[in-house]
Amino acid sequence: MKISIIIPVYNEEETIEKLVKLLVNELSDISLEKEIIIINDGSKDNTGQKIRELKNRYNFLYIKNKTNLGKGAAVRKAINKVSGDYILIQDGDLEYNPKEIKKLVKVLMENSSKKKGVAVFGKRENLFNGRHFIYYLGGLVLTIIISILSGTKIKDSYTGYKIIPANFIKKINLKSNGFEFEAELTMKLIKNNIKIIEVPINYQPRSSKEGKKIRFKDFIKGFFAIIKYSFKN
Repeated sequence: MKISIIIPVYNEEETIEKLVKLLVNELSDISLEKEIIIINDGSKDNTGQKIRELKNRYNFLYIKNKTNLGKGAAVRKAINKVSGDYILIQDGDLEYNPKEIKKLVKVLMENSSKKKGVAVFGKRENLFNGRHFIYYLGGLVLTIIISILSGTKIKDSYTGYKIIPANFIKKINLKSNGFEFEAELTMKLIKNNIKIIEVPINYQPRSSKEGKKIRFKDFIKGFFAIIKYSFKN
């Protein structure tokens, strides 16, 4: 079994080097074949230079967008280069620590024999933080809407840590360009009867001043994506 890690990045010059070092170190303890794909989504800072320097030290595929297209668009482009059986999406900041990947992979290995495969989500245990209440509330509301419309009991649909069967994600024709990608992917997993297993993970949220890019408009886009894909075959 092979796992492909896609890292979409936009203006992450402060974190990308530490992230790659942590990721490579943690992946060395996972007994699976793996590949890393970093896609620079039109960064305007020194992220691109940092990635090029890292590529001289580490083995990964580097893709560059000339302009910023959004997380969903970046992931869709990287998917075309994937050779693994499963795909893990790793955000370019350090809100999600690569140390948590082992938890998801362990559950994946225990359940990967299922006929349709499974998806493993990292459920953020410490999502609620007084400084970041608005982000917590937005994600919670969108998850509740998904649960109601799909008849499931999913707890964290907007988590950035998702392991998805590669053959599934390649054939479902994802459309979303921005963060609403999370809603579209979750709804399509549910509608295609792919079992979602949630694994508790630690999470360190950052504020907009610290570089967080999700905004209220992304909540609105997410809401309409949920409605759209809950009724669309």
